[in-house]
Amino acid sequence: MPEDLVITLIKLIAYVGPFFLIPAMFKFAGGAFANIAGMANNKSRGLFDRSKKYRAQKMGENWTATKAGEKKFRPQAFNKLGERMGVGASGRFGFGRQGRAAVQTQRRNLAAERAAKDEELKQLGLASDDGIAVMFGSGGTDAGARAASDDLYNSWLADDAEYRHAQDNGDQAGMRAREAHFRDRADQAYREAKAVGFTRSRAQAAGSIMMQNKARAIVGGAAGREFLQRGLERLHGDGMDNAAATEETRQAMAFFARGSGRADLGTPRDDLDDRQATIDGFDRAGASAVAHGHTTGVESTSRALVAEYQEAMDLGDETRAVEAASKLTALRNAMTQQTPEENKAIIFEALRDAGVTHMDSVDSEFGTMIGGLQGVPVPQPPAPLGPSYTEAEKQQHEYDTRVYQEALAAHPSQTMTRVIRGRAGLFDQGTGRPTDPALLAAQQQGQQQGQQQGPGAGP
Repeated sequence: MPEDLVITLIKLIAYVGPFFLIPAMFKFAGGAFANIAGMANNKSRGLFDRSKKYRAQKMGENWTATKAGEKKFRPQAFNKLGERMGVGASGRFGFGRQGRAAVQTQRRNLAAERAAKDEELKQLGLASDDGIAVMFGSGGTDAGARAASDDLYNSWLADDAEYRHAQDNGDQAGMRAREAHFRDRADQAYREAKAVGFTRSRAQAAGSIMMQNKARAIVGGAAGREFLQRGLERLHGDGMDNAAATEETRQAMAFFARGSGRADLGTPRDDLDDRQATIDGFDRAGASAVAHGHTTGVESTSRALVAEYQEAMDLGDETRAVEAASKLTALRNAMTQQTPEENKAIIFEALRDAGVTHMDSVDSEFGTMIGGLQGVPVPQPPAPLGPSYTEAEKQQHEYDTRVYQEALAAHPSQTMTRVIRGRAGLFDQGTGRPTDPALLAAQQQGQQQGQQQGPGAGP
């Protein structure tokens, strides 16, 4: 009897129980439907809106690439048409001089915009100095990249001391070894840049990235500037219509070069010879930026300044000699504890080549050498007094000392020294007070010590 009752209850629950679950099922189904509907319309997770967002993003990228003239697998005429559409009526659709200028401006703006988001290009700039140089020199094409890698190879070889030594000694094996080394390096740079992909906007942005990182792959002086010029021609062309774009890019790259201490690449002018171009870059960058910049820039700048000084001295040109000496003095004074030791060695060697023997008196030694151009004998101090002397001898010695000091102060060498100090930024030419903070602090400390000792105190 009890077993029959249990069985009956189980059957009853099986038949009737599901009816009590119907409200809960409706509640669950309603919640699930709300979640699915929310996902479908959620911009970050939704099935429909995610696809819509992706399509909008791709349309924006395609339009940007069309305006930049960089649509892949499209004829050149199609890309040219895209650029003209991009500038619109305000840019005369790219026609005429004004239209072409508008296209160049659009290219630069799009390059900057895309470079800011181009992580691959940024990584190339951080990982490979050679690769970023090839990217810039490519002008945005594979053929340009191969030409740029060849340009780098030739410049490295011409600048290599080991290769020149092997050449001078007829060492064919040594020459072939250096050629193979630089060929491998140039080919590797091409491969690294190719892995990122060549576009005009990337080439444009690579120039600034390279310069901000001291352009380590670019040799100093004229050869380095020649590489940059070829890269600019591949990027903008060498026609008159693109002159404004070329000049603007050159200005920007020169600005970043000066900021990174590459004064030898820091002039925006293209009408100067090698030496004057380097000195112009120095004037724009400042001695401190050069002294703490890349070793290649320090070496090129120091070499140019010494050559300028020596030529001026040979010609007896005081004005040019003072200018060059002032810059070398400023370079010496710009060195601090943070200056790389290799840079210090280069600057000291340059000063020695210029005839300076004591690195703590650079300005006065230059002043003496330049002052000697006038042929005025340098006054000599009177002979010191002996162990015993009369009062008359003492008075005569004091008189002779005053005459010597006055003659020395009036000698051209002292005048030149004062001018060099002023132009090098060490002393104010009007007041004679140090303008350099370290020199000013030392002078003030000496004055304070003298006041504490009193007027009659001895050493």
